[in-house]
Amino acid sequence: MPNRKKQILYIIAHVLFWAIVSWRFCVNSFLRSFAYSYWKEIVTVLFIAGMVYLNYFVLIPKLLLKRKRVLFWSCVIILLIGTVAAEMLLVDADMHERMVWLKGDFTPYYSNAPFLLFLRDASFFLFFLMLKLYRVNAIVLENTEKAFTSAINKLAIVLPDNQIQLIDFKDIAYFLYDNDEIVLTLKNGQELQRNGSLSELENLIPSDFWIRANRHNLVMFDSIVRYTPSAFYVEVGGKEKRIPYYSTKQEEILAILKEWNPDLYSEDFKEDGIEKSEKPLSEDMQQILDYLAEYPGSGVEQVAKSLHFSSRTAYRLIAELRKRQLIDYEENNTKERGYIIKDKSVL
Repeated sequence: MPNRKKQILYIIAHVLFWAIVSWRFCVNSFLRSFAYSYWKEIVTVLFIAGMVYLNYFVLIPKLLLKRKRVLFWSCVIILLIGTVAAEMLLVDADMHERMVWLKGDFTPYYSNAPFLLFLRDASFFLFFLMLKLYRVNAIVLENTEKAFTSAINKLAIVLPDNQIQLIDFKDIAYFLYDNDEIVLTLKNGQELQRNGSLSELENLIPSDFWIRANRHNLVMFDSIVRYTPSAFYVEVGGKEKRIPYYSTKQEEILAILKEWNPDLYSEDFKEDGIEKSEKPLSEDMQQILDYLAEYPGSGVEQVAKSLHFSSRTAYRLIAELRKRQLIDYEENNTKERGYIIKDKSVL
């Protein structure tokens, strides 16, 4: 699914790029003065796109990447010349019609336009050539890193001083994606940062080592000490850390966990023995509870701003938490209403 999402975004980016190019050609182009309808500008873009993608998907992988450079560049030059010729022929009838009307000499156009069009089309080719080589190198590096990581069961982390530290999978508790960075939490409580996304980690680390908890967390099986119908409990620094599931995938996650280790399953309960609400806390509610544990007395607007919620969403979630008697409010020094956690067992 992550790869498919990337492919869709990649296609959308390409379509958007050519839409912008088409608009620019219709507004200002080498051919604009001689093409009497916009469709000829669109056809010109199709000529260029056809040349570009023939190189991108056929000539580059089949010739350039297989070190057949002479044949590759020969094909490229032929394609560029053919594209320019097609663009010139597209407006040739218009040119002759204009010569009759204006009784002018269009020899300078026929002398200069092919060279200028060749340079313009070559710039598109070079842009997509660099894009293709970048993607090929990125894929090679990704596959190399994946093979290396799987072979030694360790994850490479680049430290602030540019030193590389190898972290054993068995020492990792979970990953948190926050503010466009991955925070890697070890079982001893140490936190390290790594660039990338959780989807990239899913492709990098063998699937039998981890389970995806929610949008922000990837949990290592080896760190789970127990699990309930709504959350994992992992051991970090000698203490249990609660990580809630996707609210829409609880049954699926529970099935995976029970197949993995049914002995670690336990029901949700409070410390005083009173059962919790049948409806589990959502991920957003748990975020608010975690935030209030760190910043007690925070108001709704402060919570909304810090957690990137809308004010309406923050009010609704806090109202639900108060209804469940998990939090309460108090007036702070500025006489504003702040919220504190009433039931510490939810942390």
